[in-house]
Order: sequence, then structure tokens, then C-alpha cells
Amino acid sequence: MKSKRVYLVLGGLLAYAIFIFFVSVWALTPQSPRSRLEEERKLYSTIVKGSDVLQAKTYVGGSDYSKQSIDYIKSGLPGLEQETLNDFQDINSETYSLQDYFPMDSGIVFLSDAELQYVFEAGWDAFDKKYPSANGIISLSRIGFNSRFSQALLVEGSSGPSDYGAYSEGTFILLENKRGLWTVIEELPAWVS
Repeated sequence: MKSKRVYLVLGGLLAYAIFIFFVSVWALTPQSPRSRLEEERKLYSTIVKGSDVLQAKTYVGGSDYSKQSIDYIKSGLPGLEQETLNDFQDINSETYSLQDYFPMDSGIVFLSDAELQYVFEAGWDAFDKKYPSANGIISLSRIGFNSRFSQALLVEGSSGPSDYGAYSEGTFILLENKRGLWTVIEELPAWVS
């Protein structure tokens, strides 16, 4: 009778170990590029609203941060994994069209480089007349992920009119994916002017 219990306990432990092995293999398997695109679309759609005006190309600058900037990011976002930061830097070494990440009927206005130049030359009054429901222009970086797609990092910038002329500010946003829902866990100022 005692040996039967030992076999049951050992069998249970073996089944549990096999279960844990398969769960960990599944959790550590990197997602495909298609999954990356899907996750980026989900994240962008939670940040951007239909009446927003976006810079048509992504913000670039992730790959040229100095050691001092990297230290600032790491200390200001203590939950940030090195893998996520590395991917953020890699993916932001060139610009991408943000229009690829939103449905055609999203209602979002995408400003080309020429339109941005016009806004800066004509002034914010002209912008307000053309886009009365917008609070300014939003710029976004590409999103860096860890290999499990459980953590994400991006920069959201905004610029617009203020009582003192104009403003521009950016924020590092660190998000976590739990059960398919992305949640902001930390934010850090990137720039203010």
C-alpha cells in the first residue's frame, strides 16, 4: 500500500514537471513578425484616438542614445527589461509609416513631412483652423518588445499651441501584457520644451 502511494506521488510530480516544462516553453517562444504587427496595432490603437493628428512617420532616435540617456531610462523605468530596451533601440533606427498600423477608416489624420513644415511655418492658428478638434500633433516611436511580448516600450511625443507660444514634450511609456491586455506600468519624461 505504501509503495502504491509512492508511485502515485511520483507520477503526480512527473506530470506536474511535464506540465511546467510545456508552459515555460510556450511562454518563452518568441512571437512571429505577424504577431508583432498585431501587438503594435493593439498598442497604437489604445494610445491614439480617432480625432488625433499624427506625424505620418515614426519618431526616430532609439538607436543613438548616449550612455547617460540609457542610464536615465533604466533608472527612471526600473521595471524595464534589457531585452525590451535593446529591441526598442534596434527597431527605432529608421522611420516607418504609421498609416500601416491603423485601419483606413480610423479618422486619424496623418501629416506628411511637407504638412508638418507648413504647420511650423504658418503657425498654430492655421493648424487650429484646419484641425479644430485636435489638441496638437502626436508623434510615436516604433514599439520595442521583449521576446515573450509581455513588455513593451515606446515614446509618445506631442506638440501644439500653448499660452506661451508652443510646447513639445515626450514620454517613455513602459507597458505590460497580462492575459492579452496591455497596461501602462511606468512613464518617464523624455523631453520638454
